Amino acid sequence: MATASSLRSTIDEYAVAGAAVRQAAALTDFAGKPLLVLTAGDGHDAAWTAAQNHLATLSTGSVHRIVPGATHASLIDARGDAAATARAVLDVVSAVRSGAPLAG
Repeated sequence: MATASSLRSTIDEYAVAGAAVRQAAALTDFAGKPLLVLTAGDGHDAAWTAAQNHLATLSTGSVHRIVPGATHASLIDARGDAAATARAVLDVVSAVRSGAPLAG
């Protein structure tokens, strides 16, 4: 995080964040494309859970996984929770490549 390229990447990410959020909010249907919604089990309220459940309805090929005890940060920086995150990414890539449905 202390390098010039890391700082530049962070600045670039924030510069386009508003447009990216608007584009994401405009999506209403992923058809049958694989979609895996991964939710941290801790640190949010019922409205957040409802929003995550709604995201999972955007595709007929979706799976919603909740990682019990995980926080948003731990999905990246805690070994077990980060493994669940990595598994989710690999499962989506595998589904895209094989055409097989995602497993719950």
